[in-house]
Amino acid sequence: MAIPLVAIILAAGDSTRMNSDVPKVLHPVAGQPMIEYALQNAESLSPSRIFVVVGAGSSAVAGYVGKRARSVLQKKRLGTGHAAAQIGRA
Repeated sequence: MAIPLVAIILAAGDSTRMNSDVPKVLHPVAGQPMIEYALQNAESLSPSRIFVVVGAGSSAVAGYVGKRARSVLQKKRLGTGHAAAQIGRA
């Protein structure tokens, strides 16, 4: 039996070094928000679900992602492992 593929995009960073009120993942790179590249790559794998872990600017990021992925809030940014663990709490 095949194990279903799930994609997790970590997008909860505080953007402190960006000196911007715009969430880091929504900053444009080559004409698209950074998160768009991650979403396109995840979608190309045809996973059963795509999750986006959001934190700072969560409403803006979740709004951009829309129905393409399920947004999961990481209330306290306690690292990558903690971010991935939020999926189990969703």
